[in-house]
Amino acid sequence: MMFCTPILFAWVSAYISGFIPGFESHPVAWALGGDILLVMSLFVLGGDFWDKIRALFVHDARANFRQ
Repeated sequence: MMFCTPILFAWVSAYISGFIPGFESHPVAWALGGDILLVMSLFVLGGDFWDKIRALFVHDARANFRQ
């Protein structure tokens, strides 16, 4: 949720900016809040997330489930 919300909000905000209170007068504050939330979500996801992302681009990668 923390990762997807800022991305979706940035995409949709161009279309619904008139309905968001304070967006037209302070767009930098909204953008900065979204950027901070996105960066914090990357820290929350942790190292296993980065290993899974890296495995998407490695041809011989295998899933390793620890039990």
